[in-house]
Amino acid sequence: MRSTLLLIGLILAPTIGMSQMLSPAEAQQRIEKATPPLLPQEPRVPRPTTDAQDDRLRGKVRVMTDAVIASDGSTRKRWESYYDESGYLTKTIFYDYKGNPSQVQVFGYIDGKRVSKTSAGIRYVYDPPPMALPPGAVKSQQPPADKRYDSSFTYKYDAPNRLAERAGYLANGTLAGRTVYTYSGDTVETDSYNGSGDVYDRKIEKFDSKGYLIEMSFPQPAGGFGDTIYRYKYEAFDPAGNWLRATVTGKLGLYGGAQKDLQYTEVRTITYY
Repeated sequence: MRSTLLLIGLILAPTIGMSQMLSPAEAQQRIEKATPPLLPQEPRVPRPTTDAQDDRLRGKVRVMTDAVIASDGSTRKRWESYYDESGYLTKTIFYDYKGNPSQVQVFGYIDGKRVSKTSAGIRYVYDPPPMALPPGAVKSQQPPADKRYDSSFTYKYDAPNRLAERAGYLANGTLAGRTVYTYSGDTVETDSYNGSGDVYDRKIEKFDSKGYLIEMSFPQPAGGFGDTIYRYKYEAFDPAGNWLRATVTGKLGLYGGAQKDLQYTEVRTITYY
């Protein structure tokens, strides 16, 4: 669900001269420097489910950190989500493929809307150069934007109060994209649309009878990439019933329709109120 929440493209910040994983102290400094001002948390926009419930977390989660164990045995963070006592996101820290912090997104409420503001991207020497507009290109005129936030969100639910659609808007009110959830037994199909209404991503998740994810696949159109499939085998749980360690196996889709085997260990650290 992280990709659906992070709607705004990177606003590129000055490059940090660094090619390896930062120390915890250095990473914290980068995070503190990048974090936008916190947004108001009241008055809250009522919803049938919380962010923690949508993320299938159990209990009063304070912080959930997701990471993978690399082939050299090191742990590489992927994201870190912070929730309030009611289960709503207040902040998410994103990490790049080397495990270094890359962006910080804060959440809140303004004028009866669920909103977020995302930091500039933290750049490193190993990042590719930023893309620039071609010479002579003219930016299209956009409606005026509310500078207090850069994204707002709306939610729709089905009859059993399951999340059916999440839409994201730019600060000027333009539709950035929406994600539609279709339920069939223990299977959830997620279709993501851009602002023009074109599907750009499809995900199919299968859950066991206890609600734990056991398979996630990304079907691809014929003639492009092969399908990517992840299968989960859980090895550790905490007392609240949240999983802490899983072996992930499957197939990585390659261009031309081919696939290659994948396997890694995913770990989570969860703290509670």
